[in-house]
Amino acid sequence: KGCHDSHELIPLKDFITPVKFPGKVRHRPAVQLPLEESEQRALLLKKWSLYNMELEKDAELQLTSPERHEAATERDPSLFPFERQGLEYTPPISNYQPPEGRYHDITKVYTQVEFKS
Repeated sequence: KGCHDSHELIPLKDFITPVKFPGKVRHRPAVQLPLEESEQRALLLKKWSLYNMELEKDAELQLTSPERHEAATERDPSLFPFERQGLEYTPPISNYQPPEGRYHDITKVYTQVEFKS
């Protein structure tokens, strides 16, 4: 849930072209979707709406009460117990020699062309 802070999600309704924009002339005939496909799309749109509502609730809680948001999003160790055995830190090997490799730069270089008028 923390990844949505860095960028804003584009609403799905922005991708649906309203009927008034294309104009009166149709270039292609309207496609009649099978019932299963139209139901699947409607269900997907509902799931997407619920997901966006959860994101909005999360963002609103974070704005109104950062402490409650932190407590609500904190990991509960009793739900997923995790135990680890072994080293937490592995020291580097002192005499390790990394393999020699060749680097081939394939970066494209773009130049600005100036036009004289």
